[in-house]
Amino acid sequence: MLRGAPTMMLIVDLCVATCFFNHWPQNDIFCPAFAYLMYVALTAECIILMNITIGQYLVIVHRVSNKTCLHHHKHLRLCSLLGLPWLVTMAIYLLPLTQIWDKFGYDPKKGYCSLLSVGTGAGFLTIGAITLTSTMTLITFYCYAAIFLVQFTSRRKINPDLQMDSARGKGQTRNIQLIRIITAILINYTVTYLPFLITSIVDPCQVKTSESLYSAVIYVSWSHVATNPLIYALLNTRINAMICSGRLPCKSSQSTEVSRKVTDGIDDRDNEINTTV
Repeated sequence: MLRGAPTMMLIVDLCVATCFFNHWPQNDIFCPAFAYLMYVALTAECIILMNITIGQYLVIVHRVSNKTCLHHHKHLRLCSLLGLPWLVTMAIYLLPLTQIWDKFGYDPKKGYCSLLSVGTGAGFLTIGAITLTSTMTLITFYCYAAIFLVQFTSRRKINPDLQMDSARGKGQTRNIQLIRIITAILINYTVTYLPFLITSIVDPCQVKTSESLYSAVIYVSWSHVATNPLIYALLNTRINAMICSGRLPCKSSQSTEVSRKVTDGIDDRDNEINTTV
């Protein structure tokens, strides 16, 4: 019995998984729940990216500091910045979940549970996609055009030799780093989502597109969820410094740079002490 217990547990798990997989697309609970969570996650991600873009626009262009914005009720405002998009999208998608406007269900053309259009005319998905895409595009282009303009003009006014030594220069360096990270994330999101958008516009009924190609396009559009954290880690200087502190080729160069800075700081401090004495 003890030898057969692991085998029996594996067989039971496989049977349960097979039954669940065969019936959950037509299920009235799991299928709408899957589609609801999928659309909520994608929409909330877009809104959070827009919030970050607007925040950087206010900080860099209008000189509104983060300390000013988060001075009172810091935790509450941070929760609203990150949690409010989830609450808003969850409330919006209650319309198709409760079948007030369209509904969630299994789409045999797509091969998974999605948002189904009921009746003729513009559906919930069409209006929502157009509204979200146009709003996100306008905000992104306007904010980053203004941000890059401010960064370009301020760089020409400030001496590059003094820029890194001043507090303003350090703040600009952090802003530029964050701009690069957000820009790379937005580009990655656009590149991975663009094939799915083109396929949905050119062949909305999936008549010309094969199921294997459409499935590949869907997985590519979802791949940004896994690649965006990697982009953030690769472009973040603090994470790179932590990686370089391990057994990597950049350890020696980084330690040399750190030791040089420490030596320079000690020499400057000795000079100040000698001058004072």
